[in-house]
Amino acid sequence: MKKLFYRFLLFFKGLYVSWLKWRTMKLIAKTTKSVTKLLPHLGKDPNYVPPPPPPPKPPTPIDETRAAWIVDTKERPAKMADFGSYEPWVKNPTDHPVLRARKLFEEKQAKAEAAKAAREAAREAGDPPMVTNTTEVGGEAIDSLREAIHQVEGLVLESDKKEE
Repeated sequence: MKKLFYRFLLFFKGLYVSWLKWRTMKLIAKTTKSVTKLLPHLGKDPNYVPPPPPPPKPPTPIDETRAAWIVDTKERPAKMADFGSYEPWVKNPTDHPVLRARKLFEEKQAKAEAAKAAREAAREAGDPPMVTNTTEVGGEAIDSLREAIHQVEGLVLESDKKEE
């Protein structure tokens, strides 16, 4: 009984889908007819076919003075063991964006190391902690903040003891 019912449903589903397709095509045909009749009223040709797009333009040549950072592929060594430095491939190393970013990063790291060494030297000399405008990243920052807070609390407690 169930099989017969499902076959019945599938049959009517097929009929319904076919009817929807037919109805959609009729609506599209009527819409096309009405648009074709309305286009001349707008001053347009209903049989207008747009021209094909223009052919693609060839790429513009690269200006060597503005593209100094482009890698020169002609002078690359054949083996990985020959890779010593970037000198043979890059025409102007100071203008290469990656090398410039690397240089700035190394300078920033060197400044951070110098500031850290100065803080450690001041800490060993027994000077009170000073607040600076440098920022440390990672667990060292939290440790240094805890140590600075501990030292400040110690100074406050000593000053409270002196006042009593």
